[in-house]
Amino acid sequence: MYNIREGLSCLSSVFLLLILLICGSTRCFAAEEELVEFLVSLQVNHEDPLEEIVHIFTDGADQNIYVPKTVLSQCDVRPEFLQSGRVKTIGDEEYLNIHTLGQVKSKLDRDNLLLSIDFPASAMQSQRMDAAVNEDTTGDEEDKEKRPAQATYNARGFFLNYDATLSRSKEMSYISGIPEFNYFTPTGTFTTNFLYKKRIDNPKSGGTQDRYTNKDIARLETNWTFDNEVNMGRLRIGDSVTKPADWSGSSRFAGIQYATNFEIKPGFIKYPLLNFRGSASLPTTLDVYNDAFQVYQTSVKTGDFFVDNLPITTGKGELIIKTKDISGRTETIVVPYYNSPMLLRPGLSEYSFETGMQRQHFTLSNDGYRNLITNLDYGRGITDYLTTRVHWESIQNRASLGMTNYIKLGNIGIVSNSIAANLRNPSQAYLFSLGYSYGDKNVGLNTTINMRGKKFTDIYSYDPKNTKAGNRFTSQTGINYSNSKLGQFFVGFSSSIGSDKTVTRMLTGAYERSITSNLSLRLNVGRNYPHKGRSGSYYLLSMSALLDHYSISLSQSRTGKSKTRDLSISYSPNAVFGTSYRLDVSRGHQTRSHHIEIAKTTRVGNGYIKSHSSGRREAQEIGVSGGIVGIGRSFFMTPQITNSIALVKVGNIPNVSVYYNNNIIGKTNSKGLVLVPNVTPYTDSEVKLEQSELPLDANFTDVKLLLKPKWKSGIVAKFDIQRSKSVMLTLSNEHQEPVPVNYVLKIKGLSDDNYTGFDGKVYVSDVQNITNIDAKVYDEDGNYYCSFEKEVPQDTNDATLDLGSTICKR
Repeated sequence: MYNIREGLSCLSSVFLLLILLICGSTRCFAAEEELVEFLVSLQVNHEDPLEEIVHIFTDGADQNIYVPKTVLSQCDVRPEFLQSGRVKTIGDEEYLNIHTLGQVKSKLDRDNLLLSIDFPASAMQSQRMDAAVNEDTTGDEEDKEKRPAQATYNARGFFLNYDATLSRSKEMSYISGIPEFNYFTPTGTFTTNFLYKKRIDNPKSGGTQDRYTNKDIARLETNWTFDNEVNMGRLRIGDSVTKPADWSGSSRFAGIQYATNFEIKPGFIKYPLLNFRGSASLPTTLDVYNDAFQVYQTSVKTGDFFVDNLPITTGKGELIIKTKDISGRTETIVVPYYNSPMLLRPGLSEYSFETGMQRQHFTLSNDGYRNLITNLDYGRGITDYLTTRVHWESIQNRASLGMTNYIKLGNIGIVSNSIAANLRNPSQAYLFSLGYSYGDKNVGLNTTINMRGKKFTDIYSYDPKNTKAGNRFTSQTGINYSNSKLGQFFVGFSSSIGSDKTVTRMLTGAYERSITSNLSLRLNVGRNYPHKGRSGSYYLLSMSALLDHYSISLSQSRTGKSKTRDLSISYSPNAVFGTSYRLDVSRGHQTRSHHIEIAKTTRVGNGYIKSHSSGRREAQEIGVSGGIVGIGRSFFMTPQITNSIALVKVGNIPNVSVYYNNNIIGKTNSKGLVLVPNVTPYTDSEVKLEQSELPLDANFTDVKLLLKPKWKSGIVAKFDIQRSKSVMLTLSNEHQEPVPVNYVLKIKGLSDDNYTGFDGKVYVSDVQNITNIDAKVYDEDGNYYCSFEKEVPQDTNDATLDLGSTICKR
């Protein structure tokens, strides 16, 4: 019987034989993939190759290239993109077949052992740059390394500003002045100032004085001020002024004030900045311009990128972004924007808190402190388009509360609105205001409308004897237009309705144009509409010319029916210091007047003389002003100090010129000191020495230093300059015999040895700061020979001192 099992086996053998004949064993059955191993440099998206050598595998035909997954994860590729590829485990490490990733291009250069991989932009992680922390967008690294050092420190000291004015007329003589004393430390500044005045009436004048005029001295303000540079906050203890809201007034007081002060960081921009988003298919250079000035520059890799906080100017403008990739392809993008200093960055707060006793009769009384006041103003940026401010103020049993919002309407301007009320009677003591502002390079528009209840008052100036509120309704509108060829135009209109329903309207206009580079024209006109005829109108027409040091102005004006012609001629020197002159002549309908002034500005103070006459009345005036500074145990006479000061030390070297921001300040005195007055606080400025005036024996590292003092404080800029002081002397023993040649001279305090020359001559190249030479002499075998002491004079600037003959005792 036929065996079925043997038949099936025979058929299987025949079937297998047919498959082998048709397909071949290597074509129909997949064999184990044979991989070739390489050690290569890896380059991703045309960037510089990675520093480390990468271990890869390929199938030989480079159809499948396996790269360590951990290496690709370090190349800023999105993790989710890498997960879409096929992974192969080789040894103990996972390798990714880059050909299984979509839109990826690769090339293996076997000769140079370089693997280049190009990922699509969508596969790369986003890049985020902050333009606000980019300190130098245009200078190269070499320029940054050349920036002067900031080898300065804050010091203690004081400065006293003084001014005195003496005037005399037929009716009286009058002397006045406002001295100001400031004491500064590294942490804060104490300030106090006074007003002194004395009036002497001519007995024939018959003049009278009120009860305050007789006070010869009145204290103005006294306070301590401390600045926090980290938080941009200022603490003031003593006399100060409250911060007002848009709808309120302010008040002087004595107490505590703590407020934000963005001026502590001059480069800080508080209003919203612009953010930009883009995508680069190749490594690209990004240049950003605002009003033709480059404001930012950076390089981006392949992929999406974000640039935050691009600096922009206020008003309407355009940000121009230029890109250029490594292939040379360029693209220009224009981004329109609108910004306003009334806005705050999202999340940024600005605040001011004050409490103390209100000051009354300022400049008239020293102790006019009455009534406790509390004032709080807080603003916060909610979004790029919305900033909100809340204001509270109270005094005695009166208080006011209000809110102001600033809303940006796209690129067409800012809308502001305020709502406030006196809390004692809010239904009748309320205020509402609405405003709009817009500005660009040529056009500006501002308009405001205010409406208030019949009992709304400014509580700081509240007078119980006068309960009438101010104007119930006010509106103001101003439009200006500027054109480089046509000039500048302005039109303004204001109107108000008083509590007694009196209506007032005012229309004003102005025009100004530069006819030539030295000649300009200006016209101002106005009209008060309730008045009829010329009584409610005015105009002023003037023409000015600049001729080198001279300025000449000719004008004609009319107010109502009164017409006046004026001529003004002045002279000013180009230098900071010098003498200036001024002559003003005026002629009206029935009066004539003149004004003559001569002023002198020097490095130690200023002075002037004036003479004025109007009709039959004449007056003369003379005045002086200046400052006295004490810092670093030295005293200086200067012009009045309105900012900070810097003491420059130049290693006891006199007559060296010192420059502040490339303007000469003066020469060092006999102690090598010079004072720089009125240094701008919290801003980097440069002080520089005239290198050619330094002695040849001066050793120094820098001739430039950066200054950055605090507000109304003192800073010391000390240049590290050392002078090489050499000495010569002749050594002889007790028998008046010269010390033999080539004997070793060891001086206490000096590390280097010196040697005797012929006839006992010794030359020491630099005794440094030694005031007394204490030396021992050894022979050529190192045996002690003798010793001596010799004083080094310190009252001379000679580079080499001859100390004469000296006895060296055994």
